[in-house]
Amino acid sequence: MNEAAVNELVKQSKKGSAKALTELLRWVVPLVHGTLFGMARNHDLAQELTQEVAEVVVTRLASFKEGTRFRQWVLTIAANRFRDHLRREKRQALPSTQLMKLHSPHGNPGKGVEKQAIQQELWTAINTLGEEERAIFCLRQVGELSFKEIAKALGKPLGTVLSIQHRAMARLAQKINKSELKNES
Repeated sequence: MNEAAVNELVKQSKKGSAKALTELLRWVVPLVHGTLFGMARNHDLAQELTQEVAEVVVTRLASFKEGTRFRQWVLTIAANRFRDHLRREKRQALPSTQLMKLHSPHGNPGKGVEKQAIQQELWTAINTLGEEERAIFCLRQVGELSFKEIAKALGKPLGTVLSIQHRAMARLAQKINKSELKNES
């Protein structure tokens, strides 16, 4: 959904349109869940935090200021919820075998298996990133935020965010290249 359509749904929702709010949440929930799943590496936790974020979006929608990107506002809430959870739980990272349950997409089963293998390899590599690196990577790749928006959402200087993202991408490339070399042997 493009930004103009999202902004229109926000306006209509603020005016009390239940239909617009429902459509807005249909857009928000997958965006937030995908981002949080990438950060948390745990489906149940991502679902729980996504529900919390959806509740916050509904209850605080009236305070959303026009001129702000709604995507950034929502993903900032999501990132803050995730950080709050980490502070409360001091949770340890899950092993990559529990990382995600991949489902074969509709269509060619062979392609689904190949796609699953690639996704698993990518998620295994993402799993090796540190918390900060993973958060920035997911906000950028899944949440599609700009680096400036990520810096604002995480309360970090832009240069720090860029440096962390660069380091994360280099580590991912190294892990994937090592994996490809093992597969060729």
